[in-house]
Amino acid sequence: MKKINANWYTKGKLNRRNWQIDENENGYLYSVGRYLTKLKKEDLTADYIEFQSRTIWYMDGYVKTSEVKDIFFTYSNSVICQ
Repeated sequence: MKKINANWYTKGKLNRRNWQIDENENGYLYSVGRYLTKLKKEDLTADYIEFQSRTIWYMDGYVKTSEVKDIFFTYSNSVICQ
């Protein structure tokens, strides 16, 4: 069994030189969106669910939900017109 430590994994990595997402053709996941691992989505346990982030450059990935007790979501419009 492979060692799974991160709370979330992404399918690609953000290339900060050109602000594009670099994805692997081999299907390996990135730990915390940065570090290439040898994990594939089949290796993750059932408590990881798939997500699409709008805050992390529209990356797709998997987030761990086993220790979640409560979720509070609010929409805030940060644009203030004067």
